Amino acid sequence: LPFRQTFGYMYLILAQSFLPMFFPFSVWLIEKHKPRQYLLAGTMIIGLVIGSYLGFQVSSFPIKIETIQKHMVYIPHGGPVKPFNNGVLYFLATAIPPFLSSMRGMIAFGFFILTSFSLSVLFFPDAVISVWCYFAAILSLIIYLIIRKPVYVV
Repeated sequence: LPFRQTFGYMYLILAQSFLPMFFPFSVWLIEKHKPRQYLLAGTMIIGLVIGSYLGFQVSSFPIKIETIQKHMVYIPHGGPVKPFNNGVLYFLATAIPPFLSSMRGMIAFGFFILTSFSLSVLFFPDAVISVWCYFAAILSLIIYLIIRKPVYVV
C-alpha cells in the first residue's frame, strides 16, 4: 500500500503523542472538584512527558509498519526504547484520569478502558497499539453520554 507509511506515522503521532497529552487535559477541563483537578494535573504532566517523548521517537526514528493477522503492527527501528516505551507512563496518562473524575459515569468509562486494554494485551499482544486505540475510539462514544447531562458526585 503506497500510503501505509505516511498514514501510519500520522496515526502514531496522534495516538502516541497527542492522545496522552490531550486526554488528561480534557478530563481536567470538565472537572469541577478542585482537589481532583490537582490529581488530574499530575496525569497531565505525565501525559506531556510521555507524549513529547513518544512524539520525538516517532518523528526521529524509522518505524516498520506491517499487517500481521489482519492487525497493524508498529515495529520501532533504532532509537532509545527504555525507560519510557514500556507503556507504563502512557497507561497512566490515558487510563487513570477517568478514575480521578467526580463526573458520574467516568469511573465506568475507566473500567471499559481497562477492560479493552486487558483484552488487547491478552488477545493481540503484538498489535496492542492499534487494537486498543480501536477499542478506545468506539468507547469514546460513551463520553457523549456522560457529558451531555453532566452529574458530579464528590
